[in-house]
Amino acid sequence: MAAYLLINWPPRLVELDRKCYDALTLSLPRAEPTGIVEIVDIDENSLAQVGRWPWPREKTALLVRKLFAAKAAVVVLDVMFPEPDYGRQFFAPVQTKSNDQILAESFAAGNVVLGYAFIFEEGNAQRSACQALPTSLTTNDFTVLKTVATATQVVCSLPQIEKSAAKTGFLNASADSDGLTRRIPLLIQFSGAIYPSLALASLSAFRENSMVALVAHPQSEFLLRVGGQDIALDQGADLLLRFRKAAFVRHSAATILNDNQGAPDLTGKLVVVGTSARGLGVLLATPAKRSVPGIEIQATAVDNLLKRDFFRRPWWAASFQLAIAVLFAIAAVSLLFRNSAWVAPLGLAIMAALAWTASLCLLEFSSLYVSPLVPTIVLTAGGALFGLQNVFSHRQQMKRTSRDAANANQFISSALEAVTAVRDIETGQHLTRIQRYVRSLCEELARRGDYRRFLSSEMIELFVQVAPIHDVGKVGIRDEILRKPGPLSSDEFQHMKGHVTMGKEILEKARRQSGLRDELFFQTASEMVYSHHERWDGLGYPLGLKGSAIPLAGRILAVADVYDALVSKRPYKDPLAHSAAVLQIVGGRGSQFDPDVVDAFRNVESLWPALSEDCKDDNGAAAVATR
Repeated sequence: MAAYLLINWPPRLVELDRKCYDALTLSLPRAEPTGIVEIVDIDENSLAQVGRWPWPREKTALLVRKLFAAKAAVVVLDVMFPEPDYGRQFFAPVQTKSNDQILAESFAAGNVVLGYAFIFEEGNAQRSACQALPTSLTTNDFTVLKTVATATQVVCSLPQIEKSAAKTGFLNASADSDGLTRRIPLLIQFSGAIYPSLALASLSAFRENSMVALVAHPQSEFLLRVGGQDIALDQGADLLLRFRKAAFVRHSAATILNDNQGAPDLTGKLVVVGTSARGLGVLLATPAKRSVPGIEIQATAVDNLLKRDFFRRPWWAASFQLAIAVLFAIAAVSLLFRNSAWVAPLGLAIMAALAWTASLCLLEFSSLYVSPLVPTIVLTAGGALFGLQNVFSHRQQMKRTSRDAANANQFISSALEAVTAVRDIETGQHLTRIQRYVRSLCEELARRGDYRRFLSSEMIELFVQVAPIHDVGKVGIRDEILRKPGPLSSDEFQHMKGHVTMGKEILEKARRQSGLRDELFFQTASEMVYSHHERWDGLGYPLGLKGSAIPLAGRILAVADVYDALVSKRPYKDPLAHSAAVLQIVGGRGSQFDPDVVDAFRNVESLWPALSEDCKDDNGAAAVATR
């Protein structure tokens, strides 16, 4: 049985093995960083001082030059520049060079590592927008490629920018099936060649532009040879991350760009430039923390490679587990047939504790992960002879009470909400208020018999979850229309109305690329995004739906959104008092709004000022008006 489990791991055992790994790694003392890697963060403060991202390329070029002026050894960019910069230039009105040329020259003047991204969609391999790719790794045995993931497309920066970088590496970081990020791939193959990750390219650049070679180990292990130094990996060519005890030294990009604040001393440092700003950077869940910016994952990976203290499954792990399982099985049989009922379970418990202790010691002192799961299963099976039913019930209870560490739907809705917020389409406070108003209306409607069955607690939570992304399509609306202080012209209003269609298209693209199949989530989100500007009398847009043909999600959000627009400051008006807003909502009963939703609103509207009291727009900042 043990041999079968080691060769054919069923999904549930894979999940249990991950739980074992998490338990062991989290019980270890967290390692200190090397002190070599530091982060330059395009944070909220940087966006406030410099402007929204992406910045003009010459501004990014200035940041890179200042980092090298501060004597940074390597600058690693956790960003891409796939589109030309057609924006105006800030430093020289009659500048002859394009912003892209200026950025490329700043890269060429130093040791810069630039990122690109692979795509894993079905179909033939394509180079997408890329015309140039970095030099692939060398290898002495292409049979090792069988365990390396294969990409079908690649997206990278403009050729003139990419060619100016000393090294390039892919930015891909993948989560396990439970939503947690424990590893990142160091190698990906594409069009018959192998390519390095951003972390691996950064190590190569830091080791004085060393070549990276992939060597086939006699025991079927990967060996990466960087500057004469061997780095052993498991057969998947993944890096099992060891998260750090202390945070990396972090500098705001605004501080670097501000000449009055003085540049930090970055002598000999490997500087990772990226963003943790809401809606810009990727947020990943790890066993230790539920929300980690992607820039920290990249910095951790580089630091792990520099210190060579990352975790690893050795090539002999499966054979070792099998040998231990056989020994434990023999000992268990001896205990079960030669000792009393209480001695046998105690002996089995001691052996299980020894297996876990041995795994923990290997992990702590050698950074090797040898799972204690199979020996534990063998011991558990032996103990089942004494109480099979009790053991089975206990294991089933553990399975029933275990929950997924991450919710993919929540990641998508949070990411789309962040996209909305980062463009200042809506303030974060507005989105919070909308959620509270939607919950209030749903709970009131659910008290009515004709809505009670549909508006279950789960459905209400789904409405509340997707409410903040109702205006995500406005990311495609031009700023001069979004922020116009007066009424929109006919053409401008037609353009503004297109945001519901753009929002629906964004959701559909997110559904396709994420691979998720939660139809209820995407259907509800799509209905709310696409129908919240429909009117009960059929005079709304985009489809002119009338009455109950409008999805309930859109009818509920329409009341919440209009109320918040009325009582909030807008670019072209002052806020209305709550009582005046209530009169307008009630006045729209049966024309603009669903009568049932308005009736529910009348029952709860006295509570709404209190719901919004702690989430008013900062400094009176106005969200973009609902059009």
